[in-house]
Parts: sequence; C-alpha cells; structure tokens
Amino acid sequence: TMLLVSAVVWLLLAATAALALGVAVVRVWFIACSVHRRHRRHHHHNRSGSNDGDKTHDVVDKIRFLSLNVFMMPLHLNTSRACKNERLDSFCRRELHRYDVVCFQEMFSLLSFRQSRLLERAKRAGLVYWAVSPPPPPCSAKLLGAGLVTLSRYPIVASAFQPYRKATYADSLASKGVLHTRIRYGQGGDDTVDVFNTHLQAFYLELDLPARQVQLAQLRTLARFVNEQSASKESSALVCGDFNIDTMAPHKMYYTVRDALPGFVDAAADLEEHPHTLDIRYAEGQVLGALPLTKAQRRKFDKSVVEVRQERLDHVWTRQLRCVDTAVKPFKDDDVALRMMSDHCGIE
Repeated sequence: TMLLVSAVVWLLLAATAALALGVAVVRVWFIACSVHRRHRRHHHHNRSGSNDGDKTHDVVDKIRFLSLNVFMMPLHLNTSRACKNERLDSFCRRELHRYDVVCFQEMFSLLSFRQSRLLERAKRAGLVYWAVSPPPPPCSAKLLGAGLVTLSRYPIVASAFQPYRKATYADSLASKGVLHTRIRYGQGGDDTVDVFNTHLQAFYLELDLPARQVQLAQLRTLARFVNEQSASKESSALVCGDFNIDTMAPHKMYYTVRDALPGFVDAAADLEEHPHTLDIRYAEGQVLGALPLTKAQRRKFDKSVVEVRQERLDHVWTRQLRCVDTAVKPFKDDDVALRMMSDHCGIE
C-alpha cells in the first residue's frame, strides 16, 4: 500500500513538473516570436516611410476608418464554429483594402501566426504602418496580450500601450488595455489624429456587478491615458473598440463612458438603420455568447430556449473630427459554410 501511495505521489509530482515545463516553453516561445515580430515591424515602418513619404504628404479630405472585434481567439478555443483562418482570409481578400485606418480587437497571437499573416496582407493592401499591443511581461500571471492591432495607410509617428490593472473572470488571463497611435496624414503640424484602440472587461451575467466594477476602473485608466497621450485637449482624437457596454439602451454605464471622455461625441449615436453590432444570447440572466458564425450551427440553434438581444457593445468616440457616412458594417460572407466574418459587426 505504501509503495502504491508513493508511486501515485511521484506520478503527480512528475505530471506537475511536466505541466510547469510545458507552460514555460510556451511562454518563452511566445515571447521570442513577439520580439521577432516587433523587430520586423519597426524595420518595416522605417523602410515604408522612406519609400512612400511623398504619398503620405498629399492633402487628405477623408480617412476611411473601421473598428472591429475580429474574434480571433487564441489557441483552439471555439474551433468547431470559429473558422478563424477562413474568416481572416475572407476579410483580408474582400474588405481590408477599403480602409485607411483599421482598429482590431481580439486579434490574439498566442501559438498562432494569424497576426503575422494579417500584417503581411495589410502591407499588400497598402496599410504599411501598424502597431500591436505587446505580450505580457515574462513574470506576469497573464497568458495573453490584449489582442489589439491598429493598421494605417499613413505614418504612425508615435505609439504607446497602457495595460488595465483590474480584471475578473476569464479576462484575468489577458493583459487587456488601450493601444495609442498618433497618425500623421498631411504636411501641416496639426495634420495628426490620436487613435485609441481598446477592449474592456467582458460580462457574463445580465446584472454582472463584478464586471461593471472592473469596467469603471478601466474607464478611469482609459480617460487618464487619453489625456496624457493626446497632443492637446482640443486636438483631433478618436477612441474606439469593444467596450462591452451597450449603447442602444443607454443606461448608467453608457453615461459613465460619455462623462469619462469630455469633449468626445458618440459617432454612431444617431444611427437608425442596423444600429446594433452584436446578437447576444441570454438564458435565465446568463450570457451565453453571440450567435454561431457557421450556417450549420445557426440552423441547429434553438431560439425557444434563449432570448436573443441586439446590442451595440462597440464604440467610436470622436473629438474635433467630422464624421460622415458612419455606419454599422455587418461583414457577411458568401461562403457556403460561414454566416459572418466575425461575431461582431464593425463600425466604419
């Protein structure tokens, strides 16, 4: 009996050691790949700036902008219905070239080369400047970065990232935050716009007080970072991303966002046609997630057991910018298997 107990203990210790070693190897590999990608990115910025400098100094009348939660979850999460490679390829092939500045959320890179493929496809589409949120520090308990990517057709002259300190539930594994880029679109000293790309705490209950408390703390960090990084309090700026706060039925949290960003206006506030960016499933006060992406899963979906609500969790707030042709963009896919390119619609 004692020998059996000892053998079990040694097996448990060996399994624990193997798991710890595996996690360490994954972290080292991820950090090494991220450092390599960052090195390539800075080199590419310099080379593009010297080759295309004359083009970026032309007078710019309009900047075509998009914010989209692209739903590229890490590892193999939701593999059976996410179709990540197919969706990314479809978006890059059909939509990417239409925009001058694109802000992505949930573009994770852990154990995946999708982010690298996106940057290569962006280069071919003319968006030769980019910034990505960094991986978490090696000593951090976080496994993932923030999954933020900002692409631009015009030079990015400054960038910075501010992580959020507070998180709860599964968000505790990700180093969520806000990614700032200053984009120069003309020759004048004032021909710049500060773009802030962010993803706030998710919620899992209809009345999720812990998640809302975290969002309040994150909004304070966001507001402080916007003030610190903006060229001035009256300069052109845009704050966008997945706020996980519904704007279609304005409530206390929506007004908290508005109050945290004085001088900014909700660019999509007056939309009447297709104002929602997400169809969310609720059941007995719990959030079950968005509607399935594949047509096969959608056909199997039983609407009788859940309530489906249309919400706009994605925000675009602007300051000293005149927005025209603002719209919620449902990126539908004609593929026989896919219904949408993401579970979110974008705002353009």
